[in-house]
Amino acid sequence: MNLGEYYSKSIIRKFDLVPVYYPGTEVVPGDIISFGTTIFDKAKKPFGSFSIIGNIMESSTYNFPLETKDDQQHKTYNFVSEKEVSVSAAVKADVPTVVDGDIKFTFGKKGSILLYGIKGKETRIKDLFALEDYLKTVSEQRDWNDYYVVTSVIVCEKALVFQSEDNDGSLIVSGLAKDISIGGSEISNIGVEANLSVKWKNKHSFSIDWTDNITVFMKLAQFTGKQVVTYKKASLGTKSQIQENKLVEVSPSRLLDNADE
Repeated sequence: MNLGEYYSKSIIRKFDLVPVYYPGTEVVPGDIISFGTTIFDKAKKPFGSFSIIGNIMESSTYNFPLETKDDQQHKTYNFVSEKEVSVSAAVKADVPTVVDGDIKFTFGKKGSILLYGIKGKETRIKDLFALEDYLKTVSEQRDWNDYYVVTSVIVCEKALVFQSEDNDGSLIVSGLAKDISIGGSEISNIGVEANLSVKWKNKHSFSIDWTDNITVFMKLAQFTGKQVVTYKKASLGTKSQIQENKLVEVSPSRLLDNADE
């Protein structure tokens, strides 16, 4: 399993959301994206990096005026790879510029993840039935089974995201964070006043260093069988539950099954 697949599976299990890999890649609702196709000419599961083919709302693609909505509630997203990441006080032996209160995250396994995002705001397509009706009119123009459509994105006002590319990656963070601890799969004791500026890091496959306005997650759908099928972990859709002309939800846990095929 490559690092992108590992990151994607971990995030899907935690949040029921498909991660944008790499975080910060510019994605918006209506984007048509591809993760590649299998030898059977089917869309690969949405793990890792992807290509943006176009956007249903753009004139260069379909120019269909879908309405989007910004949700008013802001959320915090908090995750570390359970039993793979530890936290301790940073010492000057690590980095000479360390001061009292700086902390060190140690990543004990290749692919280990830390993700902390604040004030995550979701922008979504308001009417998925309108999307479904429109896709029926253009169903012959491309093989939609090869693609996903982005139905929403979640952008965090600030985000710190790190994935280790080795078994002993490190990240040192400074500023009002000395009481931070790890409990299970979450970072604890981060106050709203915490300043998570990054002082030093190594052995990372990617790192987002407490950066502004980072696109972290997205929700996807496929147009298949003349239906828009959305993916949601909490709802285990089966063929018997798919009714004609009805939106259905299919779990990413299905996507996780046989993921290495």
